[in-house]
Amino acid sequence: MNLLPETLTESRKFPRTVPPSVSFDSGVPSHSSSTKQKRHHYRPVWIVLVLLLPCLALTLYYARYGLSGPLQPDSILPSPSYAMVLFLVYLDSVGLVALTLLLSRNLIRAFFEKRHKLMGKGFRSKLVAAFIGFALIPTVLLALVASGVISEVIDVWFNDQIMHVLRDSEEVAHLYQEERESLTADTARAISKEIFREDILKPEHRELLRAIMARMQQEYHLAGVEVFSPKMETLARIMDPKLSDAVLSLPVGQLVLHVLDTGQPMSSAQEAPVGKLIRAAAPIRGNSQTDRVYGVVVVSSYVPEVLVMKMDGIAKQFEEYRQIKSMKNPIKGGAYLFVAVVTVLILFGATWFGFYVARGITVPIQRLAEGTEAVARGNLNVNIDVKATDEIGTLVQSFNRMTADLRTSKSRLEEVNMSLVRSNVEIDQRRAYTEAVVETIAAGVLSIDMAGLISTFNPSAERIIGVKGDDLRGRPVHEAFKSFNLQLFQKAYDQMLMEQTESVSMDGQMETPNGRLLTVGLNISRMQNDAGLDLGFVFVFEDRTEFIKAQKAAAWQEVAQRIAHEIKNPLTPIQLSAQRLRKKYAENSSGFDEIFDQATG
Repeated sequence: MNLLPETLTESRKFPRTVPPSVSFDSGVPSHSSSTKQKRHHYRPVWIVLVLLLPCLALTLYYARYGLSGPLQPDSILPSPSYAMVLFLVYLDSVGLVALTLLLSRNLIRAFFEKRHKLMGKGFRSKLVAAFIGFALIPTVLLALVASGVISEVIDVWFNDQIMHVLRDSEEVAHLYQEERESLTADTARAISKEIFREDILKPEHRELLRAIMARMQQEYHLAGVEVFSPKMETLARIMDPKLSDAVLSLPVGQLVLHVLDTGQPMSSAQEAPVGKLIRAAAPIRGNSQTDRVYGVVVVSSYVPEVLVMKMDGIAKQFEEYRQIKSMKNPIKGGAYLFVAVVTVLILFGATWFGFYVARGITVPIQRLAEGTEAVARGNLNVNIDVKATDEIGTLVQSFNRMTADLRTSKSRLEEVNMSLVRSNVEIDQRRAYTEAVVETIAAGVLSIDMAGLISTFNPSAERIIGVKGDDLRGRPVHEAFKSFNLQLFQKAYDQMLMEQTESVSMDGQMETPNGRLLTVGLNISRMQNDAGLDLGFVFVFEDRTEFIKAQKAAAWQEVAQRIAHEIKNPLTPIQLSAQRLRKKYAENSSGFDEIFDQATG
């Protein structure tokens, strides 16, 4: 029998045999052998990239700027550069296929590692798949959109409407030049007829010839008008003063000589330092029945430099556009290849980054899993060597500290276990001593635990109250007190709960279940442990019936002795009467006169 609830005092025995120390190497990529292996692994990829990127650049360059020479409609290839571009596109395709195969090696290896369920490979495969998935969807969408945009842009670039516009522009430029040449030739013939009609080639009419030439130059907006004799002597020369001498000084002798020899009009276009000069020569004949030429009229028409540049630019652009259009398919293929290479490079970057991150996570986690299994088998001498500064490194360091703490805790726990065994023996001895004291003490002892159940009721309590302990132990306190009419105990228990004091003392009478009337001295106290937490209440009570009887007998005996003594002394009645009169007078009693008469009568 004990005052406190029983607690288990089982102790665990730990083996003192220590397994051999086990240390795990993290296998981080910084190791020299791993670094060399990685370099050999990625060397083919870098070689293909080094060869592929210049090929792509050359493809785009030759497709855009490498075209030279005129187009050859009757040839299989439109131009010599076309074969070079096709060859570069072929090399680009081979490089793209090789790069794709090289990049797929890691994925194939990760697939087979996951299939064989190697430790840590499943998580790494999932992580790599997540990186590839996150990069694949936007990359493929971007590649599709870029391919569509490239196709649309190239189709717009090489649209037939643009071809028609450029061809029409070139035709307009040629028509303009032909029209200027025709107009100049007509003007030359008109002036030669005017000279023939006026007959002003004679020396005495030179001033008139110059005046007519000046009028013709102003009327037809010509750059210049010149008249030559059959001996190629200049008879009259009228030039536009706004034009520079570099333009007007272009040679005209060959043109005049050709007209004098053939007798037919002739036109030519001469390139000037600035602009172009269109010249037309017409013979001056005497009459229609003879072929004799009396002179030559040369008419010059100036085309401004801006207009010449625009006409040449139109012709050049049209020729370049025809050459570029012949490369439409290679350009489109090269653009598609470039998009494909960029897509593969993005996927390669995502794959490489996924493997890099996964390796930095899964390798330490794999070592942690192995170390955890070793700890589960009882080996606490596990130490994981990791060269990392991130959260994984912190986790591994925490694991190493945990194993060190477990080793220390195990040693301390074994010591505490031995000390606990000794303490349990001492506690058992003390409990046995306490139970012996409670069993043999003359006072009654009743204890209540924190659940409100009676846990202790010693033999002295059974003797005083007349109730067996088995009828009270384990029962709720209120039910037990009510069943056996222990009102004094109930009153003290309620007062203890209400006042929240450490102890309550109470004396009173109570009737036992067998009908005895007892005078009981009761003391109830709180039970607390070393930490000051409540464990319940304990009642200590004793039967004071005989003691009270003895006290009462002694008190009556003393009273009787005092009464006998007081009766023998005559001053006592007088003192009592005077005290009574003083009391009534101080109280202003209404019957004071009657009391006074009685006291003095």
